[in-house]
Amino acid sequence: MIKYIKGHYIKSILFIFILLVIIFIFINIYNQFGNDFELPDNSVIFEASDTKYCHFSIDDSIDVFEDLTENEYSSIFEQPILLFFKQLHDKYDITVSFYVFYSWDISKNRFNLSQSTDKFKDEFENNSSWLKFGFHAKDAPAYEYLNANIEEEYYNKTVNELERIVGKKSIDYFVRLDRYVADKETVHILKSSGCRGLLIAPDKKRESYALTQQEKNMCYKSDWYVDNCGMRYTPTDVQVEHIKSDSEFYETILSFSHQPRVEIFTHEWVFSDDNSDDNVKKYMKWYAYTMKQNNVEFSFSRD
Repeated sequence: MIKYIKGHYIKSILFIFILLVIIFIFINIYNQFGNDFELPDNSVIFEASDTKYCHFSIDDSIDVFEDLTENEYSSIFEQPILLFFKQLHDKYDITVSFYVFYSWDISKNRFNLSQSTDKFKDEFENNSSWLKFGFHAKDAPAYEYLNANIEEEYYNKTVNELERIVGKKSIDYFVRLDRYVADKETVHILKSSGCRGLLIAPDKKRESYALTQQEKNMCYKSDWYVDNCGMRYTPTDVQVEHIKSDSEFYETILSFSHQPRVEIFTHEWVFSDDNSDDNVKKYMKWYAYTMKQNNVEFSFSRD
């Protein structure tokens, strides 16, 4: 009888422990996405709009692949960053591109794409209609000593590794290069390597690749530009971590409510534990909600 009571007591404690773990996991997932952040008011409804599509993108991506490699996940959507965007897609139909470093820092033997697991290739391809990956840079310091040969080598290395990891269907060939740095020779070489387009800086005063001021003005005015080698360009519109208040969010909505394309981006590192910023998640969700409310199509960059 005493053994039965002890066994029953242990089972009860075990049951309570498992229940608490489940509740903790549920609360954690809810806190990541379940809070609607008091969705924006009706002022996000465009009175008149020429906006045809919206696209999200994430720069400086490499950590998601290291995380998928180091952890015993059974799905890519157990990875917290990919989970967040999957939930945005499920609710608002977003498309998102991750622009990828080959490594954070090759000189310091940091993790690089050649070390990444490819066990999720089929799952990535099954989600390639809304989730894609493209080249960003060799590594974080590369822009300081960039030349055409380095860019060509690591563009091809990165795309080849991404084809292995996420599959050809999941590759985005319309990319944002790190710091918007590339001279004419580099742009021509990337075009011949298969790159189809480049996202230019949201700041009109900032240099964007080898574009002249006149070319940039044309691109910002028409939301599109094609140079003499056939490389396509379209402006980035919003860097989400720069949005510091709700009023700034509404100002951006007004600023691009009459343009054909809306390109919204942030950086992968803002989702890390050390840099986590709930405002980024909030405004990413607000932009997704706003576009959905205005019947704007989510799509990848295109003509």
